[in-house]
Amino acid sequence: MNTIQMDAKPVYETTISVLKVLSEESQKKVLDFSVNLLKSDRDNPFSPKSEAELFEQIDHSLAQADAGDLQDADEAIEEIMAELGL
Repeated sequence: MNTIQMDAKPVYETTISVLKVLSEESQKKVLDFSVNLLKSDRDNPFSPKSEAELFEQIDHSLAQADAGDLQDADEAIEEIMAELGL
C-alpha cells in the first residue's frame, strides 16, 4: 500500500506553540480529548491511508457538500466532545 508521507514537524511545532499558551487545565482537556478520540470506535482519521483511500474520502466529502449534507464545524465539535464525554 502506498501512503503519502508528510513532514510532521510544522504540525508538531504548531501544536506545541498552541499548548504552551493553554492553562494546565486546558492542556489536560486536550490530552483527554485526544486519547478518547484515538480510543473511540470511530474510524481513526490518523491511520495511514493510501493515495486511493485519500481520494475516495475527498470524493465522498465533495459529494456530501454538493448534496447539501453539511454541518457547522462548531456544532460537529460539540457533538464529538459530548460523545466522548468531554
